[in-house]
Amino acid sequence: MIIEIEGVDGAGKSFVSNELSKELDFEFYKTPKRLKAVREKFDFSSDARFTFYILDCSELPEGNLVLDRYVLSTVAYHSILNPENRESYRTLTTELLDDGILKRPDIVIYLSVSECSRTERIRQRNETYSRYDNDSFFLGKVDECFKELIKEDFLKIGTENYINIDTNNFGKTEVVDLAKKAVEGILTWK
Repeated sequence: MIIEIEGVDGAGKSFVSNELSKELDFEFYKTPKRLKAVREKFDFSSDARFTFYILDCSELPEGNLVLDRYVLSTVAYHSILNPENRESYRTLTTELLDDGILKRPDIVIYLSVSECSRTERIRQRNETYSRYDNDSFFLGKVDECFKELIKEDFLKIGTENYINIDTNNFGKTEVVDLAKKAVEGILTWK
Protein backbone atom coordinates (compact mmCIF):
# COMPACT_ATOMS: atom_id res chain seq x y z
CA MET A 1 0.00 0.00 0.00
CA ILE A 2 1.36 3.40 -0.99
CA ILE A 3 -0.08 6.62 0.43
CA GLU A 4 1.20 9.79 -1.25
CA ILE A 5 0.99 13.07 0.72
CA GLU A 6 1.03 16.16 -1.48
CA GLY A 7 0.65 19.92 -1.28
CA VAL A 8 2.61 23.09 -1.88
CA ASP A 9 5.48 24.17 0.35
CA GLY A 10 4.18 24.97 3.84
CA ALA A 11 1.09 22.75 3.66
CA GLY A 12 2.37 20.41 6.39
CA LYS A 13 3.37 17.40 4.26
CA SER A 14 6.48 16.40 6.20
CA PHE A 15 4.80 16.42 9.60
CA VAL A 16 1.62 14.70 8.41
CA SER A 17 3.54 12.07 6.41
CA ASN A 18 5.84 11.23 9.28
CA GLU A 19 3.09 11.06 11.90
CA LEU A 20 0.64 9.19 9.65
CA SER A 21 3.30 6.57 8.92
CA LYS A 22 3.69 6.01 12.69
CA GLU A 23 -0.09 5.82 13.21
CA LEU A 24 -0.49 3.24 10.42
CA ASP A 25 2.80 1.41 11.13
CA PHE A 26 3.99 2.16 7.57
CA GLU A 27 7.46 3.19 6.45
CA PHE A 28 7.97 6.96 6.07
CA TYR A 29 9.69 7.88 2.83
CA LYS A 30 10.60 11.40 1.74
CA THR A 31 11.47 12.08 -1.88
CA PRO A 32 14.02 12.78 -3.09
CA LYS A 33 15.86 10.34 -0.89
CA ARG A 34 18.50 8.24 -2.54
CA LEU A 35 19.92 10.77 -4.96
CA LYS A 36 19.60 13.86 -2.75
CA ALA A 37 23.37 14.23 -2.38
CA VAL A 38 23.69 14.98 -6.11
CA ARG A 39 20.49 17.02 -6.60
CA GLU A 40 22.29 20.33 -7.18
CA LYS A 41 24.10 18.78 -10.16
CA PHE A 42 20.72 18.68 -11.93
CA ASP A 43 19.86 22.34 -11.33
CA PHE A 44 21.11 23.53 -14.73
CA SER A 45 17.66 23.08 -16.32
CA SER A 46 14.11 22.19 -15.34
CA ASP A 47 14.25 19.19 -17.69
CA ALA A 48 17.31 17.88 -15.86
CA ARG A 49 15.59 18.42 -12.50
CA PHE A 50 12.48 16.61 -13.76
CA THR A 51 14.68 13.67 -14.79
CA PHE A 52 16.39 13.69 -11.38
CA TYR A 53 13.06 13.55 -9.52
CA ILE A 54 11.52 10.91 -11.78
CA LEU A 55 14.61 8.71 -11.38
CA ASP A 56 14.42 9.08 -7.62
CA CYS A 57 10.69 8.22 -7.67
CA SER A 58 11.51 4.96 -9.46
CA GLU A 59 13.52 3.73 -6.47
CA LEU A 60 10.78 3.14 -3.90
CA PRO A 61 11.28 0.27 -1.47
CA GLU A 62 8.74 -2.54 -1.18
CA GLY A 63 6.13 -2.54 1.54
CA ASN A 64 3.59 -0.18 3.05
CA LEU A 65 4.74 3.41 2.55
CA VAL A 66 3.66 6.93 3.38
CA LEU A 67 5.40 9.24 0.92
CA ASP A 68 6.24 12.87 1.56
CA ARG A 69 5.92 14.02 -2.08
CA TYR A 70 6.06 11.76 -5.09
CA VAL A 71 4.93 11.74 -8.70
CA LEU A 72 2.27 14.48 -8.50
CA SER A 73 4.80 16.93 -7.07
CA THR A 74 7.25 16.13 -9.83
CA VAL A 75 4.68 16.74 -12.57
CA ALA A 76 3.01 19.77 -10.95
CA TYR A 77 6.17 21.71 -10.07
CA HIS A 78 7.93 21.01 -13.36
CA SER A 79 4.85 21.75 -15.46
CA ILE A 80 4.88 25.26 -14.00
CA LEU A 81 8.66 25.66 -14.15
CA ASN A 82 8.76 24.69 -17.82
CA PRO A 83 5.23 24.99 -19.29
CA GLU A 84 6.38 24.32 -22.85
CA ASN A 85 7.35 20.78 -21.78
CA ARG A 86 4.25 20.17 -19.66
CA GLU A 87 2.75 17.58 -22.02
CA SER A 88 6.09 15.76 -22.34
CA TYR A 89 6.37 15.50 -18.55
CA ARG A 90 2.82 14.18 -18.30
CA THR A 91 3.26 11.70 -21.15
CA LEU A 92 6.54 10.31 -19.84
CA THR A 93 5.18 9.99 -16.30
CA THR A 94 2.05 8.22 -17.55
CA GLU A 95 4.15 5.77 -19.58
CA LEU A 96 6.40 5.05 -16.59
CA LEU A 97 3.35 4.44 -14.38
CA ASP A 98 1.66 2.25 -17.01
CA ASP A 99 4.87 0.25 -17.54
CA GLY A 100 5.29 -0.30 -13.77
CA ILE A 101 8.61 1.56 -13.61
CA LEU A 102 6.95 4.02 -11.24
CA LYS A 103 4.68 2.55 -8.58
CA ARG A 104 1.13 3.86 -8.70
CA PRO A 105 0.01 5.10 -5.27
CA ASP A 106 -3.16 3.64 -3.79
CA ILE A 107 -4.24 6.83 -2.02
CA VAL A 108 -3.27 10.48 -2.49
CA ILE A 109 -3.87 12.99 0.29
CA TYR A 110 -3.67 16.60 -0.86
CA LEU A 111 -3.13 19.14 1.91
CA SER A 112 -4.69 22.46 0.93
CA VAL A 113 -3.41 25.63 2.56
CA SER A 114 -4.19 29.32 2.11
CA GLU A 115 -1.46 31.73 1.10
CA CYS A 116 -1.68 33.43 4.50
CA SER A 117 -1.34 30.17 6.47
CA ARG A 118 1.39 28.87 4.19
CA THR A 119 3.45 32.05 4.56
CA GLU A 120 3.09 32.02 8.34
CA ARG A 121 4.11 28.36 8.61
CA ILE A 122 7.21 28.91 6.51
CA ARG A 123 8.12 31.98 8.59
CA GLN A 124 7.72 29.98 11.83
CA ARG A 125 10.01 27.16 10.76
CA ASN A 126 12.80 29.74 10.50
CA GLU A 127 14.60 28.04 7.62
CA THR A 128 14.17 27.78 3.90
CA TYR A 129 13.31 24.31 2.62
CA SER A 130 12.80 25.29 -0.97
CA ARG A 131 13.82 28.07 -3.32
CA TYR A 132 10.08 28.61 -3.89
CA ASP A 133 9.07 29.13 -0.25
CA ASN A 134 8.54 32.87 -0.77
CA ASP A 135 7.24 32.82 -4.35
CA SER A 136 3.48 33.10 -3.83
CA PHE A 137 2.67 33.47 -7.52
CA PHE A 138 4.61 30.33 -8.46
CA LEU A 139 3.15 28.26 -5.61
CA GLY A 140 -0.35 29.44 -6.53
CA LYS A 141 0.21 28.10 -10.06
CA VAL A 142 1.56 24.82 -8.66
CA ASP A 143 -1.51 24.51 -6.43
CA GLU A 144 -3.76 24.98 -9.48
CA CYS A 145 -1.79 22.31 -11.36
CA PHE A 146 -2.10 19.85 -8.44
CA LYS A 147 -5.87 20.36 -8.37
CA GLU A 148 -6.12 19.89 -12.14
CA LEU A 149 -4.13 16.64 -12.00
CA ILE A 150 -6.31 15.34 -9.17
CA LYS A 151 -9.56 16.35 -10.89
CA GLU A 152 -8.62 14.47 -14.06
CA ASP A 153 -7.38 11.41 -12.08
CA PHE A 154 -3.93 11.72 -13.66
CA LEU A 155 -2.61 8.78 -11.63
CA LYS A 156 -5.55 6.54 -12.65
CA ILE A 157 -6.33 5.45 -9.10
CA GLY A 158 -10.00 6.51 -9.10
CA THR A 159 -11.19 9.88 -7.89
CA GLU A 160 -12.51 8.32 -4.68
CA ASN A 161 -8.88 7.60 -3.69
CA TYR A 162 -7.89 11.26 -3.62
CA ILE A 163 -8.45 12.98 -0.30
CA ASN A 164 -8.35 16.77 0.06
CA ILE A 165 -7.77 18.11 3.55
CA ASP A 166 -8.03 21.86 4.10
CA THR A 167 -5.35 22.43 6.74
CA ASN A 168 -6.13 26.08 7.44
CA ASN A 169 -8.39 25.62 10.46
CA PHE A 170 -6.76 22.61 12.06
CA GLY A 171 -3.65 21.98 14.12
CA LYS A 172 -1.03 19.53 12.89
CA THR A 173 -2.23 16.60 14.97
CA GLU A 174 -5.84 17.23 13.93
CA VAL A 175 -4.78 17.03 10.29
CA VAL A 176 -3.03 13.70 10.99
CA ASP A 177 -6.23 12.42 12.64
CA LEU A 178 -8.31 13.54 9.64
CA ALA A 179 -5.88 11.83 7.25
CA LYS A 180 -5.92 8.60 9.27
CA LYS A 181 -9.73 8.53 9.38
CA ALA A 182 -9.94 9.20 5.64
CA VAL A 183 -7.46 6.40 4.85
CA GLU A 184 -9.32 4.00 7.14
CA GLY A 185 -12.56 4.95 5.40
CA ILE A 186 -11.13 4.15 1.97
CA LEU A 187 -9.65 0.87 3.21
CA THR A 188 -13.05 -0.12 4.62
CA TRP A 189 -14.58 0.30 1.15
CA LYS A 190 -11.92 -1.79 -0.61
